[in-house]
Amino acid sequence: MNYTNEKILVCENSRILIFFSNNIRYIFTYFIRIVKSNTQLIGEYLN
Repeated sequence: MNYTNEKILVCENSRILIFFSNNIRYIFTYFIRIVKSNTQLIGEYLN
């Protein structure tokens, strides 16, 4: 009983970790895109 509960917990934890890593990658690429567009706007404004 205890062993199966620990197994289920490990599966849940790995699923949560995978979910968070995918979201972090998406957020990171989105953030880089925003920064690039902002620097482009600032460069056009300065020029």
